[in-house]
Amino acid sequence: MGTWGSDNFGNDHALDYLATICQPLVEKLSAIVENPSLAEADEDGWVECMVAVEVLTLLGKYYSSKTLTPQLVTTCRDIILAEWLATIDDLDPDPDYKAERPVVIKHSFDKLLAVLISRH
Repeated sequence: MGTWGSDNFGNDHALDYLATICQPLVEKLSAIVENPSLAEADEDGWVECMVAVEVLTLLGKYYSSKTLTPQLVTTCRDIILAEWLATIDDLDPDPDYKAERPVVIKHSFDKLLAVLISRH
């Protein structure tokens, strides 16, 4: 194991541990891509995925993974937006929520994409 800095993520062990924390979050995105019905408005899958997106954005300065790619992020975003919009009316949402939520979803994914792109 190598150490290259004095900060909390300045060694191999820290980054390996971070990967054990982040990989299940990446798997939330993959699950949506593999099973788009998880992104329906009445499912918990899209909610968990959005939390994963936010946490990965926060940790993206330190976390890197071959499986967390811009392609995965954009595909997941597109599926969530499409499925959510296609099913939200069944829940009789407040009109403001229905209008605002897709904007927040898109912005959250855009932030994660910016982090990923800035790393390359």
